[in-house]
This record gives sequence, C-alpha cells and structure tokens, in this order.
Amino acid sequence: MISSADLKLVDAIAKGGSLRMAARELGVTSSAISQKLAKLEERLKIQLAQRSGRAGLVLTAEGGWLAEQAGDILNRLKGLEADLSDRKGVVAGVLSVLAPFGFGRSDLAPLVVEFCALYPKLDVHLEFMDNVATDKRLECDIVFRLGRPVSHAGQEATLITHERRVLCAAPSYILEKGVPRSPRDLNSLNTIAIKEDSEDPTLWSFQKTQVHTERIRIKPRLTSNDGGVARSWALAGHGIVMRPLRSVEEDLEAGRLVKVLSDWTVPDVPVVALTRSGVTKPIRIHRFLSFLTEKFVTSSLDKNGLRENI
Repeated sequence: MISSADLKLVDAIAKGGSLRMAARELGVTSSAISQKLAKLEERLKIQLAQRSGRAGLVLTAEGGWLAEQAGDILNRLKGLEADLSDRKGVVAGVLSVLAPFGFGRSDLAPLVVEFCALYPKLDVHLEFMDNVATDKRLECDIVFRLGRPVSHAGQEATLITHERRVLCAAPSYILEKGVPRSPRDLNSLNTIAIKEDSEDPTLWSFQKTQVHTERIRIKPRLTSNDGGVARSWALAGHGIVMRPLRSVEEDLEAGRLVKVLSDWTVPDVPVVALTRSGVTKPIRIHRFLSFLTEKFVTSSLDKNGLRENI
C-alpha cells in the first residue's frame, strides 16, 4: 500500500530533480532519499527514477505518472485540512503567494511575516517571479500583478492598493548634472529602469495638469528587475530612478535622495491580486487580502502629510 510518505517522496523528487534537492525538501539526507526510493521501487516492483549525472534523478514514465498523481492527492489532502479549518473559522493550512520581485521583496515580504504572526497554524509560501505563465498563476492561491486590474481566464482580480511613484536621484547627481525642468530633459541624463512584471520599463508618463501630459521613451544606462538594486544605484549617484514612494520615503526624508520633476506627477500603479474564480475561497485567502488592504490604506493615511510635503 502506498503511504502519504511515499507520495511526498516521489513529489519531492519530481520537483527537485536531484537527491540533494529532494532531501532539502523533506529535511533528510541524500542517502536517506536514495534508500527510501530503492525500498519503494522494490515494494512496487517497478523503476520510478533513473540516475542522471552526479546525484541527478530523472523519473521514468511510471515515476512521472505516479508523481502527477501524488501531487494531486497531496494537494487534495491539504485542501481537506484547510476546508476543515475553514468550517471551524480557523486560519490554517498553506497559503501560496506569487508576486513580482520588487513589490514582493520590498512591500509584501514584511507583511507576510506580520500576517503569519497573527495565525500560528498558517504556513505561507512566497515566491517571486515576473511575467508569470498561465499554468503557474493557476497553481497559486494568490498572484499579485502590477497594472490595471484585468481578470485572466479562470481568475478574478481584486484591487489591493495604488502605488504612488516618484522620480528621484542622489543630490550629488543633481548637483553635477543640473535640475531637469521638463520630462524631455531626461533624454540628456542618466536614467535607471526597472523591469517589473509586464510593465514597459522605458516608457515614462507624466502629467502636469488635466490636459498637459507627456510620454517619453528613456534610454537607461542601467536596468534591473530588482527595485532594491535600482534604488542602490540611485543612492550611489548613477542616475534618476522612478520608484514607489513607499520604498524611498525614508531616503527622501533623510536627504539621501531628492525628488526630480516634483511639479509633475507620474501615474500610480494598481496592485492587483488574482485568485481562482468560480470556487469558494478559503478563509486564509479572504483574511490575507483584507489584511493587506487595511495595511496599505493605513499606510497611505499615515504618510499623507509626508506624501504632500517631501
């Protein structure tokens, strides 16, 4: 009889692709994985995996089929546990979250820790990825996207917040290169771009009045998919960057960065949470989205004076 431990073993091998990664997933040694696999194969009278290279493992056709079944069964078991918790009004189980790198690291990660502290029976798996494929979106409980709230097939969108963005640079850079007076002046200055989610990182939009808007195509000298790296480049005086106010407000307060083109505004970025549609959402999803919405609203109110006066 195949046990849940057997299913977890095959699932870990399928996900890890090696003894070492499977061992890390299950919290045991590589030799233990090898022994468990050998015993399972002997008991089932079938080869489930072949060694490939140094400590690598490739599932056979039978092993691949079993891994697929194992994944489905384990997910159903987790779902049963979560459903039982929901019936009791308990936030428990595993919450899987996928987010873009910059927003995920700077904004979401600290709030995940805070949320977990409220619910000790809940585990959160947070993963960072830009330009998420459809199948990956459907695997997760919540997928965060930056941009207008458009629902994808099989998913519905919930607006969490709007990220206000500002242009900023190190005082030393502005002192050396001069103060830009209009967006077009950026063409002669060094800019720093951030490739995050599906946004076009080089197309910057500006608005001064209801009818006076400008869009320019920057030619960045430095580009990264990590907002923290882009911020560090700006702090080091390498150019002008567009960042969410939340991520640079302490630098602005301390004078490490200064606003650029402060009489112009740049569009806020909607932060959207995608969840599966057509199904009853577990209480852990509802609680987490409510928690985030409240946190972002509170933060915006707390920083309102700062937003207007920096």
